[in-house]
Amino acid sequence: MDFIGLTLNGKYRIEELSHEGSFSTLYRGIELSGGSSVSVNILKTSLTSRRMQDIIRFQSEIDRMVSLAHPNIIRVLDRGEMFERLYVVTE
Repeated sequence: MDFIGLTLNGKYRIEELSHEGSFSTLYRGIELSGGSSVSVNILKTSLTSRRMQDIIRFQSEIDRMVSLAHPNIIRVLDRGEMFERLYVVTE
């Protein structure tokens, strides 16, 4: 599925594909309120029978990122689900 041009949560617009991996796809996006660049990481759905384990791992990684606060670590700006796929938006 092509997510380019879609708006997430009314806050972020997906602009272009940045990287496609086996676990998720990374896009460059724009924060609509201020025009800042963001990264949007969307979990792939074309996963094998390990899908539930991958979802748990993805959510666990996001939870760890949210709990960290350091100038050298990217901040999680938003997370959620769209079209039955998990996503995370970072700075």
